Amino acid sequence: MSARGLFDTDSEEELPAGWEERSTTDGKVFYANHQNCETQWEHPTTGKKKRITGELPYGWSTETDGQNRRVFVENLPIPKYLPIFNMIALILWELHDFKKCTYNAT
Repeated sequence: MSARGLFDTDSEEELPAGWEERSTTDGKVFYANHQNCETQWEHPTTGKKKRITGELPYGWSTETDGQNRRVFVENLPIPKYLPIFNMIALILWELHDFKKCTYNAT
């Protein structure tokens, strides 16, 4: 799950550099352009719109958090080495000067 309760999705269509496919909690897919900090409902190269339906992937479930929001939980075991990779990724993230973007899927 990414920022603001928006979910990453698997895309069958290749995206241009700097683009990411995400979806809203109701399954509407949108595309985030990290270079321009913009979003759009249509795929940037095909112009198609997409909606996600069906069951959650293996190992995932939905729960309600303390603020009565629906959240997605991964229930797969975490490999022992994963925390080390996460720590390295956080250090690299802090060292890199990423452009900060805020996205609203509305």
